[in-house]
Amino acid sequence: MSYLTDKELLERFEFYTMQVEGQLLKGEDFNTIADQIPYSVHLNNSETLEVIQTNRGHAEVTGYHLDEIRELGMEYLENNVHPHTMASASELISSYARLNHHQTFTFVQYVKLHQSKDFSPLITVTKSSKLLGDLVVCLSPQPKDFGSMSPKMEQIVKMDQFKLKHFKRFQQLTEREVEILKLLANGCNNPDIAEQLFISRSTVETHRKNLKRKLNLKSFRDLMKYAFAFDLVGI
Repeated sequence: MSYLTDKELLERFEFYTMQVEGQLLKGEDFNTIADQIPYSVHLNNSETLEVIQTNRGHAEVTGYHLDEIRELGMEYLENNVHPHTMASASELISSYARLNHHQTFTFVQYVKLHQSKDFSPLITVTKSSKLLGDLVVCLSPQPKDFGSMSPKMEQIVKMDQFKLKHFKRFQQLTEREVEILKLLANGCNNPDIAEQLFISRSTVETHRKNLKRKLNLKSFRDLMKYAFAFDLVGI
């Protein structure tokens, strides 16, 4: 396997988080997906940060199994996450979940790993979704995980090369631009889009120009590649 820089590894973790969300939206079982992933993966309530689901990797990192976490409730977070992290993460995740459903959000939290008495940094990538309601997907590799990429991880994730190559461009889009991309891919023209979104045709044209620039679109075929890769067709 070729060497990846820390930046490339972080982009892979962001991509994997997006893939987990995509599989959940297709109805796949959380444990079936997440228990194969060699990093901490968990579902949290975007408002309270309450932990809803965890995988085996999370138990290995924290020392707590899901049944213990559920029994402790919010006390689990209060005892194992630094108060400053709790305050900042709660505000950031809840606001991000409301505004940026198609983007990942990465931050560093300070937690007690392996039931230690000391707090350690843990990089966390989150992804919200309108279809997941008030839940966010979180993937939390440890700093040591940036030394190499697990071959098993590469096998688990259904790697779509176009999606992996272009998802950073896709994340530059605003929510409105994603809406317009979706409508274009599903056969709507400028007047249709203007009517559905209650905006002027000139505003639609401006958004289309921004789409073309941000995604480097040369043709409608290029647009459809993005639409199919990011599951925007027929929804």
